[in-house]
Amino acid sequence: MTHDNATAPKGHSRRRGWRAAGSGSFGAWLALALAVPMVAAGPPLAPSAAAAAPVTPAAAAAVRVSLAPGVAGASDARVLVNGKVLGSPPLELALHQGRYLIEITAAGYQTWRHWIDAVAGQSLNLVAPLEPIAAPASQPAVPPPPRGTLTTPRGTLTVTSTVAGAEVSVDGEAIGTAPVEGAELLAGPHVVAVRAPRHEELLTTVEVVPGAAVRIDARLQRTGAASPRRRPPTAAPGQDTTPEAGPQSVGTSLSPRRRTARTMASHAATLVDAGWVAGDVSLGFPYLIAARLTVGLLDKGPLGVDGAVELRSFGAMTEVGARARVWLIDQQPWSLATSVALGGGGGPKSRNSFFVDLAAIGSVWLAERVALTARATLGVYTDRLCPASASRNEVGACGLPPAGLSPTAVRERFTGLRFLLAGIVEVPINAWLNVFGLFEFAPWQGNRRSFSDPFVSLMPSSDPGAYGCLGVTFKR
Repeated sequence: MTHDNATAPKGHSRRRGWRAAGSGSFGAWLALALAVPMVAAGPPLAPSAAAAAPVTPAAAAAVRVSLAPGVAGASDARVLVNGKVLGSPPLELALHQGRYLIEITAAGYQTWRHWIDAVAGQSLNLVAPLEPIAAPASQPAVPPPPRGTLTTPRGTLTVTSTVAGAEVSVDGEAIGTAPVEGAELLAGPHVVAVRAPRHEELLTTVEVVPGAAVRIDARLQRTGAASPRRRPPTAAPGQDTTPEAGPQSVGTSLSPRRRTARTMASHAATLVDAGWVAGDVSLGFPYLIAARLTVGLLDKGPLGVDGAVELRSFGAMTEVGARARVWLIDQQPWSLATSVALGGGGGPKSRNSFFVDLAAIGSVWLAERVALTARATLGVYTDRLCPASASRNEVGACGLPPAGLSPTAVRERFTGLRFLLAGIVEVPINAWLNVFGLFEFAPWQGNRRSFSDPFVSLMPSSDPGAYGCLGVTFKR
């Protein structure tokens, strides 16, 4: 086949023919380039041992526990993590974030112990240089102990906890719920764990001395999610429960929502958890004194509810109310909640009042040191400040109404709808004490008569529409 370059459009046939030829040549060269390395490399290799080994999850710390090369005769060595036997060294462990006590025991050797703080993605290699137990020096013959006495030295352990009913275990075995009084333990070191739902586990070691008493006062800190209790497996008759070799996963990962007792507050969107009580007292305006008692009611995963009763007074009027708060969103460090409150009260000279409030609350915590809260409240109130008919027991404004009020209107109920905006700052001093300040105002809204001088002598001449208080919160 020939190409007539003279008859083709200028540059067209020549360029198309070059592309076709170039494409075929390039494909051939590419195939040859790929084939040569494959032939030279030979058949595919089997996966290496390293590739076949289990991969430690990225969310865990990889810990390898082994014996020092100089240790001999420790064939029965066992590795314990937080008092639980997980296998024999060398042993690969995958530990979730947290604090762990690693132990190796072997007959004829002193127990080796090492604490680690596991961090996700961390890789540790622990080598245990076991020390042999020195042979005891010859001792003179000792007469056998009287019949019925303990032949093994023992001591006692008492455990109390800030959470009633917390589970107490020693060396991985449950011994009861707090408070535990005078539990007998063999003399020597023991690992004691105190656990309760939605609380951080307390893990510690104690040295039990023969005839002596050891006491632990466990102050458990709140967390944002329940930690499932890990129970030892139940063995069928004849079944070997020794863990198989290979990576072992221990502990539980931290929930993305993690709260402590510091972040519980009476006014923020972080609620008081079930099992806790918070009481606060404040001084301010218009309520000269106010007190509130808040109790955690429900704490199930993403759902949380607390309830409160409160009392507030400015002398001429004292009110009692009930309040409920519900989580909407709780993602550290910010939270969103809603609350509803209702109540009423009264005072001398035939005064009485009733109210209903609905609020939206948003908070952000700054490193668990300061909570900044914004609150929007829609409230309905109804006040009676004068008796329906003239009486000696009434304020002067009832007989001589202030400007804008008729003698009939002054003896009716003052009912209104108010929208209030508040800014609140709460600072936890520690796990059981907060201080707070609140500023609230009612923008572009009318005068509430009960907050004005004609009806209450302690008030300014007219309702300023700006309120505030300072107070403290105690948590337990």
